[in-house]
Amino acid sequence: NFAFASAIQEMLLQSYDGVIRIFPAIPTDWKNLSFENLRTDGAFLVSATKNNGVIESFTIQAPEGGIAYIQLPFPTFYIAESAKMEKVSSANKELILKFEKGGSAVIKNGFE
Repeated sequence: NFAFASAIQEMLLQSYDGVIRIFPAIPTDWKNLSFENLRTDGAFLVSATKNNGVIESFTIQAPEGGIAYIQLPFPTFYIAESAKMEKVSSANKELILKFEKGGSAVIKNGFE
């Protein structure tokens, strides 16, 4: 039965209604955790890290390219690294990134 694994993945990463949500349902007492290369709708691969209760960063890879709509998990951010990526918009706690095939971006919490 894969229900438990599916439930944990939904706690770590959700991507329904066209929006990617990182750590959307993690209990507050889970202070340190990370995941690598979980796939979202649109074929994006997402990795993220949370330390001492704070989401530090996430990485998004686009093996097939496309537009990613991301609900920002922190109030301010900066793009630490990127390849084959264009920032389309960042407003109302949503970040929109356009990727060419094979593109990637590392997004970091802005107050670090």
